Amino acid sequence: MKVAVITWFSYNNYGTALQVYALTKYLESRGHDVDVIQYYPRNLAVDERKTPIVYELASKSIQKIKNTFDPVIIDKLCDKLFEDFIWSSLKFTNVCESQADLENLNGKYDAFICGSDQIWSQLCFDPHYFLDFVSDKRRTIAYAPSMGVSHYLNETYKKRIASLVNNISYISVRETTGQQLLQSITSRNISYVVDPTLLFDSSDWRKYLCLDDNVIHENYLVAFFLGDNEEYWKTVQHLAIRVHLKVYIIPCHKSDLSRRGVICQNVGPKEFVKIISEAQLVCSDSFHALAFAITFNREVYAFKRFKDSSKENQNSRVMDLFTKLGIDSHININRDNLPERIDYQTVNDILQKDRAKSFEFINDSLEEINHLPKVSTKNNIREKHSLCCGCGACYTVCPTNAISMSLNSDGFYQSFIDDNKCISCGKCVRVCPFADDTESVDIMQGKLYAYKDSPDILRNSSSGGAAYRLAQKLNTDGYAIAGCSFNGNSNEAEHIFITSNDNIKLSKLQGSKYIQSKFWYVIDDIKNQSGPVAIFGTPCQIAASRKLFHSRNDIYYIDIVCHGIPSRLMYLKYTHLLEQNYHLNLQNSISVSFRDKSSGWHNKSIMVTDGNQKYVSTSSKDVFQQMFNSGICYCSSCYECRWRSKSAADVRLGDYWGNRYSKDKTGISMIVSLTSEGNDLIRILRDVSNRQLFVKTQIDDYPKAQQININQRPIFYYDVMCALHKKENNIKEISDRYALPIIRYDRAYVSITSMLRKFANHKDTN
Repeated sequence: MKVAVITWFSYNNYGTALQVYALTKYLESRGHDVDVIQYYPRNLAVDERKTPIVYELASKSIQKIKNTFDPVIIDKLCDKLFEDFIWSSLKFTNVCESQADLENLNGKYDAFICGSDQIWSQLCFDPHYFLDFVSDKRRTIAYAPSMGVSHYLNETYKKRIASLVNNISYISVRETTGQQLLQSITSRNISYVVDPTLLFDSSDWRKYLCLDDNVIHENYLVAFFLGDNEEYWKTVQHLAIRVHLKVYIIPCHKSDLSRRGVICQNVGPKEFVKIISEAQLVCSDSFHALAFAITFNREVYAFKRFKDSSKENQNSRVMDLFTKLGIDSHININRDNLPERIDYQTVNDILQKDRAKSFEFINDSLEEINHLPKVSTKNNIREKHSLCCGCGACYTVCPTNAISMSLNSDGFYQSFIDDNKCISCGKCVRVCPFADDTESVDIMQGKLYAYKDSPDILRNSSSGGAAYRLAQKLNTDGYAIAGCSFNGNSNEAEHIFITSNDNIKLSKLQGSKYIQSKFWYVIDDIKNQSGPVAIFGTPCQIAASRKLFHSRNDIYYIDIVCHGIPSRLMYLKYTHLLEQNYHLNLQNSISVSFRDKSSGWHNKSIMVTDGNQKYVSTSSKDVFQQMFNSGICYCSSCYECRWRSKSAADVRLGDYWGNRYSKDKTGISMIVSLTSEGNDLIRILRDVSNRQLFVKTQIDDYPKAQQININQRPIFYYDVMCALHKKENNIKEISDRYALPIIRYDRAYVSITSMLRKFANHKDTN
């Protein structure tokens, strides 16, 4: 069978590297063709901020200070040992950056396995490690993932995990604590299995890693600690003297390098196992160091890495293993009253039975999957992908009118397919920006420029006026323009099509629109346009345009930096608030400036007027901006954006945030040229006679000024959507509960992190 495994592998951590190696090695030994999904963990998911900010920041700051003085060792030679081990031992898929990439794996594999390590930990929660991207849930297996902690952090995690786990067909975990946690929230049978590293006995590991070479002819105690408890090191020295053993230390922190007995040569995964395998005594707070000590029947003492009172307490991993093997007396020993030596005859008997049950679980699961009948599905975009950005490309190419565009229940425009009309022609799949991403290039390969237009253009532009000036110049040169406009009558954003030499309408395109646009309104106009066209849109809209018009060479593609589009449900609640509290008459045609610059470019404000009454507020006080900036109610596809660090455009435009122009009052545009056509557009801007600034800068400024990482959907996302659905809920109350705590936390966290960085830099220079 062809099997795909998703687990951690990229951390240069001994346990992480060895567990993925062990699982794939075992599956291959059973004749399966195994690929590890090349998916890298993302930013942590945002949780509801219920802990007092001062307390939470103080706790994290203390840890940052500790890390500043005693950082984890970064060693290039050691890193190379990890990389050589991983990339020579495993086969990988192509890089999967988003859910769309992961969903592209469907149909290529017979079974999908998630596990092991702490991939189900709430402290680093990521739903993709629950196989949420697999379309045929019958083919999903969880092998030995760890929950990490022994309790649910809150009810939201509890509900999310229950929902995700219930969609997996075959479920096992590696700790009895995790087994109990999951059984308390699901009606499923949760099997107990051993960690992948325990699937092999000592002879297997010696064979696979060739450990019999260069035997260490010395009696020693090996110590390896991930935590920083100085008392543990005193215990190690005491034990070494008492049992007459030399101390070998596998270093983890910088302070370990100064300890007597530190191993100076580089220790990769293979060397790690070898050192443990030949030790007379192993002292550690690492689950996998202890697991290998048990596998090789070494005398072992376990130490608790976390305080029992800590909410991040992960001691259950070690305690469960030692309790199950009947050696819990070897946890946090009294150094003056040592426990009896481990009876490895009994331990090995227990371990062998657990191994047999683990073999049975994984082999039987795969055997059942192997006999599943194939499910036939329609060849349309909704069957292939769950994501939709609402661009409407699929809607415009469907030959049977099976696809319609309308708001979904969460307030986002998306495509809907009538299966009775669908003929499985696959045209919708070919134009969907989420189906593949072959047209996009890395932003860091582009050329970066700063641009500032004349004062009269800047007045109505969100930043430096580059977008408007490009549109104006191209329109004068005979190009039709497709761009986003705010429709004050319908209170919506929509794309409009402006024929050549129609500069009057171009003013409608000025300014940012922080709501979803009906892009499909202009697609037929572009198709029917015989002359050249310039398309302005969000990165996903431009990616769709590239696919739609790939055979044409008379189109310029310009995308705008986008952080996400908020739900229309939220926007309508916001406008209702303006009617109720500020007496705006939104039944009339309104005007909205989502980035009003009357109080300065950096002081992001919003202005709404009905022609008589006007509302103006800064982003820190305005509830729409609070909800938008906190990122808690974007479209689902925004949290899986392919184009944070890539683009399918000729040029990308945005604000030149960051330190370089921090004192500017009226706005600077950031322009990234990505293609030869993009260089043509740069030349157009260079020829603008009345501009104030045009300079080439370093592309390294881009990630400093713009978001390039994909943020996860907040844990409480569905709670926010539920709150937005209810008519009785006030938008300010929703913002106060969910958005404001995040904004305040982020501001305080950035300030503290900045101070610590300055402190660390000062320390390094002295």
